[in-house]
Amino acid sequence: SVLDLTTVKAASPDFYFLKVGASDGEDSKFSIRGDGLVSFDRMTVQEGGQSVLDGGIKVISGGLSILSGGLVVETQSTYQATATFISEATSFTNNTVLFLENYNTDPTDNYLIKAGNQGEDKFTVRSDGYVVVEGGMAVSAGLSVMSAGLTVTHGLSVLSSGIKITGGTTVMSSGLKVTGGTTIL
Repeated sequence: SVLDLTTVKAASPDFYFLKVGASDGEDSKFSIRGDGLVSFDRMTVQEGGQSVLDGGIKVISGGLSILSGGLVVETQSTYQATATFISEATSFTNNTVLFLENYNTDPTDNYLIKAGNQGEDKFTVRSDGYVVVEGGMAVSAGLSVMSAGLTVTHGLSVLSSGIKITGGTTVMSSGLKVTGGTTIL
């Protein structure tokens, strides 16, 4: 070692191995506390990246910005989610947990969300709002179609409570087959 700092005192947060400050009397710009805590105002990693072996990273304020390269979150855990977003704000209106925005000029050719399994898309949301769900979808609180109607390509099954149509219905081809009777009011 070129520099080996050792003290007879046991590791503790009540002293510093090193403090570096400026002549204007401000707090130190860089310090190494006796328990190993390293503090500094800024850090630039020129190459090689930065690894955290244990303890993770917690940003207290200011957020986290990634200017290029995107974000990849991986885990080998069999019991934890790969990514969890939690909002603890209780008094804000219009609080958003996850906000996605895309500035691409062709919203039909790129996606806000792509979720898949083993290389196959299972759920996608295009930038124009078009949603594709593979494998079915369960809706427990109703479904509202606000405009452009509903197109069903391979049949529709209603298991209970029937279908209520306000404003009439039009069957374009292949007719209408009713099994078990029908009531028209």
